[in-house]
Amino acid sequence: MKKLFVAALMMVSSVAVFAQHSAGSVSIQPKVGGTLTSIVGDDTSNAEMKFGIVSGVELEYQATDMIGIAAGVNYSMQGASIKTPDLKLKFENLNIPIIANFYVAKNFALKLGVQPGFLLNAKSDKLDVKSAYKTFDLSIPVGASYEIDDFVIDARYNFGVTNILDTDAQSQRNSVIQLTLGYKFDI
Repeated sequence: MKKLFVAALMMVSSVAVFAQHSAGSVSIQPKVGGTLTSIVGDDTSNAEMKFGIVSGVELEYQATDMIGIAAGVNYSMQGASIKTPDLKLKFENLNIPIIANFYVAKNFALKLGVQPGFLLNAKSDKLDVKSAYKTFDLSIPVGASYEIDDFVIDARYNFGVTNILDTDAQSQRNSVIQLTLGYKFDI
């Protein structure tokens, strides 16, 4: 039991060495990347992934050597391709990710947070669909990032938890895979 306690103490104390930035520091990170998005829920069996872009900026406060809190603003192209009747739904969202970064290894962080999103535009190649969708969306982002010098490669899955349809008769949610490249500036 004593050996287990000593081993656990050594592991916990060594994790602090893995942090990229010191406690109390603040950084800003512009980023750009791609999204693979779809819609899940009622009447979405014909929905396929659609490629889009994402760009934005995040501000991170390094609360401790192992935990950073980030908040940002992202423009994100979302939606889905529907096989029948051959329809492409194109959403433009303004998302505000609020993320806890857990630095678990050198240059590596696990991410968990909440992301309110606001629908800026909703189009289809055949008709105007914005009135059929709610303007507010809430997602739970989970992911990981890896830092190389001050470059940050970030992969996230944003799991939509709120119904995006402006009706209670059916429920659909956003499903977004996001990969970005950013650069972290200390401020």
